[in-house]
Amino acid sequence: MAILEKIYPPNEVEEEIKALQSSIEAEKVEKGSIGDGFFSKIKSAWCDVVVRVDLYAGITVQVAHKFVGINTVMYYSLTIVQLARFASNKTALALSLITSGLNVVDSMLVYFLSTDSGGED
Repeated sequence: MAILEKIYPPNEVEEEIKALQSSIEAEKVEKGSIGDGFFSKIKSAWCDVVVRVDLYAGITVQVAHKFVGINTVMYYSLTIVQLARFASNKTALALSLITSGLNVVDSMLVYFLSTDSGGED
């Protein structure tokens, strides 16, 4: 309640609490109509057109990413460099290792920049 008092004006706090309680009750009723079983939840989600379209889109993106994503480039990087006719296998291996190292650095940067920096709420 203390958080709601910081967000809302004092005269709207009780109204917001009532709205949250009614939302929780409505969600409980909806959950009860679906059932508690795993297969009933899957069936309910599958019958929802929005969920089904989003699922198709997500699966399509994941499959496409497996064929053209960075993992494919990393896996075949030595072969790609060799097919580019660099002087020797040592040179090809060195370039492949550089590519892999840059991928690690990039991944670490993305991870550290995307985590919460501990700022104030």
